[in-house]
Amino acid sequence: MKPRHKLLTKLLFPTALIILLLYEAIAFLGHWRQTRVIGYAKSESGVQLCVVQRPGDILSTSVYYRKPGAPWGWFYYDHESFYWRKVDIIADETNKTMTIMRGSDVIASFQWESEVYWSARTQERHKGAQKWMPTNFSPWVAVR
Repeated sequence: MKPRHKLLTKLLFPTALIILLLYEAIAFLGHWRQTRVIGYAKSESGVQLCVVQRPGDILSTSVYYRKPGAPWGWFYYDHESFYWRKVDIIADETNKTMTIMRGSDVIASFQWESEVYWSARTQERHKGAQKWMPTNFSPWVAVR
């Protein structure tokens, strides 16, 4: 192998790796600056619950729910969250409860019949939405 060819080979891989990492970083930052639904569940009776992250101080994390025919209700979770790829929401039809999980940790729960929301972070319970959203609201559309 010629010395010039070895030099090209040595430079090609690190350069390609740097370009790939820069591309991924730019894509991640673009994704991080968008409003995202990171968890969603719907009960058999049609009650919907979702967790949304949107740009804020760092990221603002909110929980929204809606009963059939009603507007979306909002609950506060955190205004200084870090990036979460996703949360899992487990619907328990027997107890009419949705449990929000981040990994193996319970971070919140919602009892849809009584509309009681509990946050593990603040240890607070709220009965009914802390805020009702306008009738044209959708968690999937960027909210500012």
